[in-house]
Amino acid sequence: MDEARITLTIKPIYIERIIYWVLILVLAILLFFAWTSDEKTVETAETATVEVEQANSLVTVAEDLVTDVQGEISADVVETLENELASLKTLIEDEATAEDLAAQMDVLQDAIDAAVAAQADVPAPSNEDSCDDGVKNQDETDVDCGGSCGKCAAGESCDTALDCSAAYCTSGKCTNEAEPELTGKLQLEITQVWTEPVGSTAKVTKIAYTITNGLGEDFSNFRAELILRDKRNVHCLNQLGEASDCDDPYAEFATNGVKAGKSISEAESLDGTFSVRESGDYSVGDDFVVSMYLYDSLGDKINDKTISATKLVKL
Repeated sequence: MDEARITLTIKPIYIERIIYWVLILVLAILLFFAWTSDEKTVETAETATVEVEQANSLVTVAEDLVTDVQGEISADVVETLENELASLKTLIEDEATAEDLAAQMDVLQDAIDAAVAAQADVPAPSNEDSCDDGVKNQDETDVDCGGSCGKCAAGESCDTALDCSAAYCTSGKCTNEAEPELTGKLQLEITQVWTEPVGSTAKVTKIAYTITNGLGEDFSNFRAELILRDKRNVHCLNQLGEASDCDDPYAEFATNGVKAGKSISEAESLDGTFSVRESGDYSVGDDFVVSMYLYDSLGDKINDKTISATKLVKL
């Protein structure tokens, strides 16, 4: 029996068409994968942009909060907030992935929440004035003292001595020194004179005096002169002749200075002697007058005035 044979003949044009459609199919698949890849890239870029914007917004919130809570809440809470804030800013600068940004934002948000909670626990400042609020208010003369509050210490401001724990309120300040009393005068007083006879002469050995400065200026020192006269305060006993001008003082010395409104009391030792007059103006044991004159440090009158004091003395 003869075998039957089947012959399949494919024309070249059909082969070309098959190849053509296969190429079209491959190109379509490639285009599909390219399109989906671009979509993912765009989506990733958009996601990263959104994350960066959110991260920057959170950075601003955290920075403002750090400023607000400084000194109000625990330093540890503030330090944690600052550290997490710095970490997020570093990720932004390094262009980290959206996932890393999101994770750090969550950590920073926790730190923000903790700081806000701590701030909420801080007592609100009282709006009522008090004597311990660190502010000069009410009728206080200085911060938290004076007026209806407690006494002010020396050196603090006052209106009257009642505002002070110190004794006085001088020139608006509490002090333990009374305000100088300015009388407008410089006063001199001889308080005591020590004398002794020496044969036919007499000697003034020491003089004590008080100077009160009622002027509105300080004096660094004074020059003092002593003149001795008979009991009639006419003839000078410390120079020859009958002259009463007393050109030559019995003694000269410098005193200490006196501040405005203050006084000094001093004593000066002396070495001079004066002779007993044969004319009868003076005899040992008679009374005589000691006169003390004050001049400024240059030897001039003080404010064009003669400042003097006299004392009747008996040996």
